[in-house]
Amino acid sequence: MRPARSRKALKLAEKHLELLEEVSEDTQEFTDVFVPSVAMIRRVGHAIDVESKGVRTHQFGEWWSQSKKNSLLRCVTDVRNLVFRAWRRERRSSTRCT
Repeated sequence: MRPARSRKALKLAEKHLELLEEVSEDTQEFTDVFVPSVAMIRRVGHAIDVESKGVRTHQFGEWWSQSKKNSLLRCVTDVRNLVFRAWRRERRSSTRCT
């Protein structure tokens, strides 16, 4: 198995992590970059899921199933969703004012 898709996703996620570090001092810039960055990071897991279906070992399959229950992953997802909703509300309210 050559996980080309997940490797590409990982490289993009690493670039987004670097970008988040670069803008960490600017609250507005960080907020603007956060949601797409987390989406890139989450894409790695999706790519691994797609590429490994049908070729997973039993041990990997068990580990992969358990990793979806990881509290850190749930936290990242929850934070991403909260920031995304706040960003959407802000955009809607700013478009109404113009």
